[in-house]
Parts: sequence; structure tokens; C-alpha cells
Amino acid sequence: MNSKIVISGKRFCSLLFALCFLLFLTGCGHPLHKAEIKLASIKVYEIKGQEAFEAKDIPVANYCFKTALDLYASINRLEGVIRSYNNLAAVALSKADYVKAKEYLHQAQEIEENYHYPEGKAVTLNLWANYFSGQRSLDRAIRSELEAIKISKKYNLKEPLATACNNLGEIYLREGKVVEAEKLFKEAVSINKRRKHWSNLAINYYNLGMIYLRKRDLREAKIFLEKALEYDQRALYSQGIAADLEMLAQIAIEEGHLNHATFYLRQALEVYKGIDDKEKIAEVEKKLKEIAHGS
Repeated sequence: MNSKIVISGKRFCSLLFALCFLLFLTGCGHPLHKAEIKLASIKVYEIKGQEAFEAKDIPVANYCFKTALDLYASINRLEGVIRSYNNLAAVALSKADYVKAKEYLHQAQEIEENYHYPEGKAVTLNLWANYFSGQRSLDRAIRSELEAIKISKKYNLKEPLATACNNLGEIYLREGKVVEAEKLFKEAVSINKRRKHWSNLAINYYNLGMIYLRKRDLREAKIFLEKALEYDQRALYSQGIAADLEMLAQIAIEEGHLNHATFYLRQALEVYKGIDDKEKIAEVEKKLKEIAHGS
């Protein structure tokens, strides 16, 4: 299942500036409460953790999210504690550390049983679904996503709803339930487009492209993948851009347009070189050689 977080450098800088300004005021004797200072610093740790997670810098992401967790706990901000456990679970899931992920999710769930925070609960359920999917327990993953959808609709939580729709669609696609999957992906598109969540929207369009590839409708698949590329470029999400380009190359190969395929693959190669993904660099170079040799 996919889950991408994109935080702009401008947003991080503005938060850092806000923190420095608060520290300046307290140094000048301004009567700010200590909790306000902690909250400002927590936001910086959260944003920096999300940036590190996006860049696959797992040690930094873990450090930032654990620091945020400790700071939230020190001022008894339970929503922040739940959010931090969920962030740590997401990091653990990204490296297939299911033991740690389960531990963090149980801790979040334990608080949610006695504290009303529907958004946190919906996110926790989405992460449980990722956990169960990774454990190949698809029935439990589906139940978790359906519960996340139910809570999200009840409390009008658009972001968790879009995530649950996309993730459940991915499960249904794996099970061959193409009609159900397409409906869910399009619902996620509708939400993410209105909220201008470009990176998540790119995932939705990519998944729709996969549906039409399965249907052998290359024309529609290409349209959706071009949209995925457009929104990944807006979000400056390198891995997504490269993946979109690779799939567009695959369509070009199936259409017999080898020059177009080479064009897409060369672009993908440059992106992978930019993020130093050695495994993908080798894969794309191999594909380019195969095209060049007519194999």
C-alpha cells in the first residue's frame, strides 16, 4: 500500500522561523507558557521527521518522531501522542519491521479506547490495514479499512477517507475485484483533487492506470499515468515521477513505440541517479540495453 507525505521546504523554514521567534520572545521576558514553546518545537520535529521519512532517512525520521512523542507526553497532549505513535508505526511498516509497528499501533489504540480522537483512530486503522496486508491477512486488512471508511465518513474526515479508499482499492485490485477497486480509486481522486493533495492524487491516478493496463486498455492507462506524472511533478516526488515514467515506457513498448519507451526510460534513469537509487538505476539501464539490442 502506498502512503506518501510531501512537506515543502518553505513550510519547514516558516515553522523553524516561528520557533526561533518564540524563543526570542521568551528571552526578552515575554510571558509565553512553556507548553507553547514545546508545541512550537514539536511541530518542527514532526515536519523534519516527515521530510526524513519521505527521503527514506529512517534513523532521522525515527529520532524526530520519538522526540515529538516524548515532548507531547510531557505536556499530556494525547492527540499528539497518538499521532506520534502512528508516525512511528508508519516508519516501522516502511522497513517491514512488523514487530515494532504492532507495538506502536497497540499503544496508539490503547489511548484511543479512552480518548475521543476520531481522526487518530481512522489513521491507526489505516495503518493496521497496512500491517495486516504485509502479514498476508487480507480479510483483516479489509475489515480495518472498512472501519476506517466508516469512521471517516461519520466525522467527515477527508484525508483518512481518501487513504482508506486508495488502500482498500489496492487490496481489491490484488484480489481481481477491478470494478470495486476502480470505484474506490475514483472516490480518492475526488477527495484529493479538492484538497490539492498532489502526491496522494498521483498515487490514485497511478492505480487507475494499473487497472486499465489490466483491462488491456492502453490508451486509458496512458491517460491516467500521464496524470500521475503531472501530479508527482507538482509534488516534486522523485520516486513517483520515476515510477510513472517507467510505466509509460512499458506502455510504449507494448504499443511498439520503442523510441518513446527509450525517451521515458532515459528520463526515469536521470531521476533515479538524482536520488542515488542504485538498484533502480541498474534495472533501467538493463531495460535500455534490451531495447537497443532489440530484445
